[in-house]
Amino acid sequence: RLAALLTPFLVIFCGGLGWVMFIADASDSESGFWKLLSHLPRQYTNSDPAWRWSNSLTTLFITQRSLLLGLPLALTIFLLWRRFLVDDSTELAQKTKETRVEESSTSPGTTQTRDDARNLKRSEKSEFSARLRPLVAAGFFASTLSLIHSHTFLTVALCSFYFFALMIWPRSVWYRRDWARALGVFALAIAPLAILEIAYLLIARRSESNATPGAFLAWNFGWDKGADRNFFVFWLKNTGALWPLIFLAFWWNDDSRRAIKRFAWFWAPLLLLTLVPSSSAIFAAPWLRALVGLWLACTPFVVAFCFSREKNGSAASASEESSTRWREFWRGAALFLSVFCTVGFVMPNLLRFAPWVWDNNKILIYWFVIAVPFAALALAHLWRGNSWKRALSVFLFFTMTWAGALDIWHGSNGQLEQRNFDNDGIALAQTMRALPPHSLILHAPTYNSPVCLSGQPSLMGYTGHVSSHGLESGPREAEIRDFLSGAPGSESVLKKYRVAAFIVGPQEIDYLKNLDPPLALASPAWWNKWKKAAQNGEYSLYTTR
Repeated sequence: RLAALLTPFLVIFCGGLGWVMFIADASDSESGFWKLLSHLPRQYTNSDPAWRWSNSLTTLFITQRSLLLGLPLALTIFLLWRRFLVDDSTELAQKTKETRVEESSTSPGTTQTRDDARNLKRSEKSEFSARLRPLVAAGFFASTLSLIHSHTFLTVALCSFYFFALMIWPRSVWYRRDWARALGVFALAIAPLAILEIAYLLIARRSESNATPGAFLAWNFGWDKGADRNFFVFWLKNTGALWPLIFLAFWWNDDSRRAIKRFAWFWAPLLLLTLVPSSSAIFAAPWLRALVGLWLACTPFVVAFCFSREKNGSAASASEESSTRWREFWRGAALFLSVFCTVGFVMPNLLRFAPWVWDNNKILIYWFVIAVPFAALALAHLWRGNSWKRALSVFLFFTMTWAGALDIWHGSNGQLEQRNFDNDGIALAQTMRALPPHSLILHAPTYNSPVCLSGQPSLMGYTGHVSSHGLESGPREAEIRDFLSGAPGSESVLKKYRVAAFIVGPQEIDYLKNLDPPLALASPAWWNKWKKAAQNGEYSLYTTR
């Protein structure tokens, strides 16, 4: 119960050990601690090349609008899967065991025994059919994710693959002989919409003439850690005590402790690789990358082997029923967590799933949300101990939430302000609305151009958004840059793309000024070639015809 209360706080206020930067700022500040707290100089998550893990509330849940629908849908799907795989399998195993005990007490070969056996099979079939119904809902929800949030759809699809594979793995606690029905039900539920949506995305993707091949899927070790940072130190700084607490949560359980000792042999070869200098040429070998990727992709099956029923056994007496269910819970929980660690942590640390590698954070968040309850369970276990263990629990909770709390405070108390549009820009957008529909507008490729409010198409939007969708922005951006700076012959861009109007304003001046090397806006004589349609403060709107 305590772990359940702690989990939302650990998720919402997450941020790693970025609070050490606040301590450094406080020690250097001459105005004092409270003055610094009321005027924070920076963010303490995702603010430095070494601190890339962001606060989930300020960076994902508020700003990533499609994730606001994708995340609850994905969690609903995962809960339905968990109910089917964990809760029902435990209950089914217990019922089957009780039935076999009853059968063993009845003399074999009697008519009553045969009737009971037939009734048992019918009962199991009807119960299993009832348990399949949630998978229909899970499949329907999953089929909508490809257009809601692509990273969520990818996460759900990969996790579902592992769930199915572990259902046919004999060493798994989820093993079932009638797995094909579950596979068919989920596939039939997800296929109709998902196939149409994926086909649409693929067709639309191929129709883009400036799409960059291989922009989305590529090898990238360590997520966003950079080339010169240690992988383990990077994640310890960015997630704090999360991994040690997850380890403790399983270590304190007897069955899990035995499984962890066996699982350590699986990690031994990878730990030996960490002793090799990072500058070694062996790490650039494609065969090593493929081998490490395949090795880590087998993690759920290795966990299933370590936690298998044959290895751990099960209680036979009725007095140990509670202990048996508790062991079944930990086996299912370990297998469930291993799937999300593989899909949501290992894969984003081996591959880049988007042109901008930081976007892997949209997959990592699912590993984090599923892993945090185990860390909260370890904190609750410490809280139930003596006074020094309670103090350690409070301290660890504080270290895992302080950086995120500082960022939330920074953004919610009015310290952080950013103006996207001013009054003159809004007025210019109203003027552009009066242009004929579908009038193509040329402007500086920034995120806050008045064109965004006009409803008219843009020749090129913000370069960060364009590149994050895997599109090549360089040639068109160069044409816009040359035109704004007044390069000879650059006015041909207007005829090439049939531009109806263009803007000359503060965004264009700042855009050219921030280039490397910086450029200056063209002289007034350059703009006199075209008709000025509107003037709002520093903004000028010119039409080309």
